[in-house]
Amino acid sequence: MAIIVTRAGKGSALSYTEADANFTNLNNDKLEATAYNAADVLTKVKSVDGTGSGLDADLLDGNEAAAFAAAVHTHVKADITDLTINPEKIEQGNSKVEIVDAGTGSIIYTVDGVVEMRNDPGSLTFSPAGFRVLADLSNATLASRTYFKSLTTNDNTSLGVVPNGSATQAEFAAVDDATPTNASSVHFGTNGTNAYIISTRTGSGTTLPLYIQTGDSPATRMWIGPTGKVNYGCVEHDAGNSSTSITLNFMANGANQKMTLTGNVSVTLTAPLAGTTCKLKILTGTGSFTVTFSTTVKWPGGAAYVATTAASKTDIVTLYYDGSAWWGQYGNNYA
Repeated sequence: MAIIVTRAGKGSALSYTEADANFTNLNNDKLEATAYNAADVLTKVKSVDGTGSGLDADLLDGNEAAAFAAAVHTHVKADITDLTINPEKIEQGNSKVEIVDAGTGSIIYTVDGVVEMRNDPGSLTFSPAGFRVLADLSNATLASRTYFKSLTTNDNTSLGVVPNGSATQAEFAAVDDATPTNASSVHFGTNGTNAYIISTRTGSGTTLPLYIQTGDSPATRMWIGPTGKVNYGCVEHDAGNSSTSITLNFMANGANQKMTLTGNVSVTLTAPLAGTTCKLKILTGTGSFTVTFSTTVKWPGGAAYVATTAASKTDIVTLYYDGSAWWGQYGNNYA
């Protein structure tokens, strides 16, 4: 530890050069304190002066040092038994370091590098209730928004919530009002029995319908109303002209498809998810053609589908897949 020149040791007021040297030494060396009290503050920290105002006031006497120590003890709080401060870090032993904003302002930490919190097991606690975590979450430049990211390089990120202790419910909730007392909300969670998505409300808020949308310009694929009414749709896929054979992939291209007959054709079916009902619209094209399903389909009464022989007609074949077998029915010559 560098030598600090004190008024008591020198026997007279410090010169400006001596005071500057004191601060330089304090900045370049560690300040180690075993307790915050007047004696330690008087020994380790001195204020200098010159003319008598602010930080340029007269050197602290014993009473002023005691008052300064009390202020330090108030704001850097409580029973610190092993604290080391240097220009790069603050280290402490088994006691608690508490920084308190006693007024109405803010405690701001500005850093150019990475901020890390390390502990085992480690918790970031906000107390009391009502706190908000503020960050830029809606910047028009996507790369400038705040995101959660895995600490491990080249690792995947999974953002999760867990219950405390023996509780079993954890969920994410999105609310449409900054004050959620009277608001609409949607909840994604699990409670040990069910995994759920719930549209609900608080107070005088409104329960909203659930929309499931996809696409570059999102379009609604499923709608669930507040009273339980459900509507969903599958965009019709055009499988094109039949030629002599065609494979209809109901998994990759959806449950609603159409094809146009350009000749006698053999149809192969690629299965969707078990329990899916698929619809095939058949346009008869320019002539009379036959359609044979090479994939085994069970038909009512064993009578397989036969295409309408007239040109420019429409048939509808409905196919149900139960996970292992196909079951079909059909309607011909829709006018």
